[in-house]
Amino acid sequence: ARFQEVEVACHQPWRHGRCNARDFSQVCWAFASSGRHMGGLRVIESSAQHQGTILESYSDHDVATTIWAVATMSCPGPQGSGFLERLMEAACEKDFAPQGLSMTFWGLATLAPSIRRATVEQLLAALVPKVLQHAGNLAPQGASNILWAVATLEAQQEPSHGVIALDEGLRL
Repeated sequence: ARFQEVEVACHQPWRHGRCNARDFSQVCWAFASSGRHMGGLRVIESSAQHQGTILESYSDHDVATTIWAVATMSCPGPQGSGFLERLMEAACEKDFAPQGLSMTFWGLATLAPSIRRATVEQLLAALVPKVLQHAGNLAPQGASNILWAVATLEAQQEPSHGVIALDEGLRL
């Protein structure tokens, strides 16, 4: 009951656009981790327009956390908002740490059916070189998440140039 009371109270700043990227990503993470996906969906719906205007202020951690949370909650954002597409495009510009790469790949594979194929390809093209750069620093779970994501993306559609490049790069 207390969580529900806090949840209702916390919606006020989101509705009025008084939150920054870190606050938003952490609240999305909290809702996803707690299993309270409907509350997270309400936060995303009430603030997607504002968050879409401040994506340039998102750090690599904020982007990875938000993508992971949105994928965990299986909510691509309000219909027609373009929030998810813009979030994925912002991810192309980030220099992720190994854990962020893992979270972003997992989220991409989970959300791929909700994203335009061109956006998936664009993100893969941007992320594959970063995976190859950090391959020696990936934790076993991070590496397995990335490999699962690649296998999932291949099963969902024809192998992309990004998936093929990652496969070839990891064989070296």
